[in-house]
Amino acid sequence: MPVYAPDMPSSLPPLLLIRRLIQHILLTFLFVARGIAVATIWLGVLPWVTVWTWRMYFSMGESTYVTHLYMLILSEL
Repeated sequence: MPVYAPDMPSSLPPLLLIRRLIQHILLTFLFVARGIAVATIWLGVLPWVTVWTWRMYFSMGESTYVTHLYMLILSEL
């Protein structure tokens, strides 16, 4: 029982090979670009945003009215 059909050519057309090679290179490039984007976001952008969010919350907490009153009470002691 033959593996290929009897009317198959003896070799693949060069245009088909080149087209598949270009598709493979493009998909590999997209995969690598996606990996770089994910790594940049998870290892760079997300920690930076988290740090600045915490800094914003701590600076807001230090400037509340209750903190101001607490400092006034401490200064009178």
